Amino acid sequence: MKKILEEVSCSNEQSQNTMRSSNIELLRIIAMFMVVLGHYYVKGGFPDDSLMNASKLVMQFLGSWSKIAVDIFVIISGYFLVTQKFRWKKIWKFFGCTYFWSLATLCFVLFVLNQNVEKSLIMKAVNPITPLNWFARAYLVLYIAFPLINKMIERISKTQLGVIIAIFTTAFYVIPSIRGLSLGGYLNSFFMFADMYCIGAYLRLYSNDKFERTIEFVGGISAVVFYAIILVSDYLGGSDPYYTDKHNVMYHAFVGCSILGLLMAVALFVLFKNWHWPHNAMINSVATTTFAVYLIHDNGVISAWLWNDIIRAGRFYDTVFLIPHMIMTAMVIFTVCSLMEFMREKFFSAVMGCLRRKRFY
Repeated sequence: MKKILEEVSCSNEQSQNTMRSSNIELLRIIAMFMVVLGHYYVKGGFPDDSLMNASKLVMQFLGSWSKIAVDIFVIISGYFLVTQKFRWKKIWKFFGCTYFWSLATLCFVLFVLNQNVEKSLIMKAVNPITPLNWFARAYLVLYIAFPLINKMIERISKTQLGVIIAIFTTAFYVIPSIRGLSLGGYLNSFFMFADMYCIGAYLRLYSNDKFERTIEFVGGISAVVFYAIILVSDYLGGSDPYYTDKHNVMYHAFVGCSILGLLMAVALFVLFKNWHWPHNAMINSVATTTFAVYLIHDNGVISAWLWNDIIRAGRFYDTVFLIPHMIMTAMVIFTVCSLMEFMREKFFSAVMGCLRRKRFY
């Protein structure tokens, strides 16, 4: 096992010295676009009714990828971090990004929009240790813990790692999906993230063509079942499966503990990993902003204003404009937030450059 890690680490160092292909970076962008589409569906202010038409069905299909995208991000992390060492620089960059946008959105709402903000949200925004977004909190814990996970992976065999993945996947995905239970809490999120991390690590260390073809096949079957659940739920005339009783299996087409969603995420990652896309500087640059896109548009301080006052998606619920509005809204949100993060990065790079020059002189 240690020999495999050393060989992969050596290969990883060599690839970092050359221009990295942009296939995975493109997947990051697509995954974040999925997240924005999902938030449109969840936060658009749509009624909980039994309406069934093509527009609503397409909206559900597009919006359901949001939770799958979360799995993709963590699997990507496991794939790359399993051969890396802990870096404090990444922690500082993480806090710099999360804390800046927490304070920036808070100031925007308080002083530009002149709106009241709940005291609990203000306290979270001004405390750099508690990012407002649940994914940011969970990912921070995972990054702090990943050296320990790597040590475990280094000491165990391929079979043992596979058994650990099987146990965790059964406990945190298969059983909740069958029983219709959405587990919550920080500890649960950590174990789910650790499971996805190990899946990414396994693909990096032990995967082969035959295994990946099986993953793609299983992922395709899962997608068919996944969308069949939505179709059947709508056909039966029930309420929107996202808003119905959380103990209904239909609901689990749309939550993070869905085994179908996890299998689809793994298959999509494998597809992009094996897609030989040449280096593209634009794609790589945009991909660096995806985390900030999430932090900005899904900030609890600004969320109500964005979705209820600006976007107001519910106006288009029973019209042919629903899907065009959904896609255009997601594109605008992604583009604006990405440009904002570009400006933040350029500003702080310029500031750090000035400080270095002054120190040199």
